[in-house]
Amino acid sequence: MAKSGEFAEFVAEYVVKQEYEDIDEKEMQILAKLKQTVKPLIERQESHKTEANTENSVHRLRSQMSINETNNNTTEKSRTVHKLQECNGKLTQMEKPVSSTTKLDLITKYIQLFGRRSLFTIIFAYIVSTISTMASGLWLSQWSTDVIDGTDINDNNEWRNVRLGVFVVFSVIQMLAIPGAQGAISLGCVSAAKQLHSLMIERMMRATISYFDTTPMGRTLNLFAEDMDVLDSAIGFVIRVSFLKFFALIASLVMISLETPLILLAILPIIVVYMLCQRLSMTSIRQITHLDTSARSHTISYIAESYNGTAVIRAFGADRDFGRESHRRLDAHNRCQYSLLVAKCWLAVRLESLGYSIVLLSAVFAVAFRHTVGAGVAALAITYALNITDVITQLVINVTITESSLMAVERCLAFRELPIEAEWYNERTKPADNWPTMGCIQFTDYCTKYRFGLDLVLKDIAIDMKGRQRV
Repeated sequence: MAKSGEFAEFVAEYVVKQEYEDIDEKEMQILAKLKQTVKPLIERQESHKTEANTENSVHRLRSQMSINETNNNTTEKSRTVHKLQECNGKLTQMEKPVSSTTKLDLITKYIQLFGRRSLFTIIFAYIVSTISTMASGLWLSQWSTDVIDGTDINDNNEWRNVRLGVFVVFSVIQMLAIPGAQGAISLGCVSAAKQLHSLMIERMMRATISYFDTTPMGRTLNLFAEDMDVLDSAIGFVIRVSFLKFFALIASLVMISLETPLILLAILPIIVVYMLCQRLSMTSIRQITHLDTSARSHTISYIAESYNGTAVIRAFGADRDFGRESHRRLDAHNRCQYSLLVAKCWLAVRLESLGYSIVLLSAVFAVAFRHTVGAGVAALAITYALNITDVITQLVINVTITESSLMAVERCLAFRELPIEAEWYNERTKPADNWPTMGCIQFTDYCTKYRFGLDLVLKDIAIDMKGRQRV
């Protein structure tokens, strides 16, 4: 023990590690003497223990930092792999249906582009035209009733002139109201198309390069060709017919109800079935229209790309392969066209069947109330009932086409969310009038990436090039 040999070191290590629990007084006295004897060894053991703990802490800290760094690198790699898996190695993005806005919001936005004044003018003109049409029909029925009742007004020139004069007034009102409404519709559609075209041109001219990398040229051409044609001409026609048939339906229901108001209770369920058929068919027609637009875009893109690479195609002798692929894409587009035609025919057949039931009800009520309803009014009601079949059918079909045409408006309005480059002029970064005062170029923590969603290719670049300094 006095020589501080190996046994003394063993005792010192035992004393340091020993926990003093369940030890009596004699053992405590012996341990106290041993501590005094091997005190230098105990201090050295405690020093070694402290150093070992410190080294272990440092080692654990380094291990934790290494694990965190590995996890961070793994996370970054997983993000990159996830991005590559999302795009599946393809740069071009598939066209997706635009459904960010509801139908009511879309109609409201189009009305804003169309113009509220034009809309009010159209409604007022069609109301005046409808009232004059119903009034002229009632006036003619009353005129025919006078002859049946034995009061031949042809012998009375003054009364005949009154009948003719009133009828001419109603006809003139219709002649002025209908062209006025159609003119307002044309002006409103042209105004909306002009604003949408200006929006698309402005966003397209300032679009980022990534948009042109990920968007096929055929899709862009289809937007500026097919969709703009819908906005310029097609949508105006279907809106015109929809307004005309809607007010004609109101006039027909009013004239049929003159026979007996009870007929409206029988016609109301049929109108509800009309609406259900329209809702059911609209879902299919909307999806088929989207498929048709997508197929047309793919066909246009393929033909344009094939035309640009004609020399390469001929050099490799792949004319037949490209011809077969072109025919396949055209067949896909034609299938969409025929499917759309079949969907419209499906709707027309069911609407025609429902319309003839209204004619049957009108005839049954005319016979049932023959003692209380005049012959002229009954004939007028049945005449309008015969026309109501075509009116409701055309109304539902044109409303359906109008809703599908509004998809072109939705696609054009989607250009507002297209990412664009910075403004041409920025007052905040505008240089002074006396710029440049000295010829130097300086970059401070400059970072850049190829496009949004990718990793940085340059990170924290700092360059300071003085005037007249060689680079």
